[in-house]
Amino acid sequence: MGDTSAARDDMYRADAEAALGQFTIEFYRIRERDDAHAVLDQISVAVPNLDAAKVKAVSMFDNRDMPQKPDGFRILDHRGDELCRWVPGG
Repeated sequence: MGDTSAARDDMYRADAEAALGQFTIEFYRIRERDDAHAVLDQISVAVPNLDAAKVKAVSMFDNRDMPQKPDGFRILDHRGDELCRWVPGG
């Protein structure tokens, strides 16, 4: 039973290490009348840390081909938890 537990711990550790540096950037529009958010595009990136993900997202903000111009973006971790939200001038 000890071997099974050790193998399980190794698997969880490998999953955690694989998730490091995996971020999702969501570009969205905001409807003013009710503040509803609509996702225009979603991109997965592998970068060293959140700061690098922010730099990547800002660089893509005006240069990415999307159906509409986004109002902002948010960055999610590998579990889908929001780490930051950004709007120009905000």
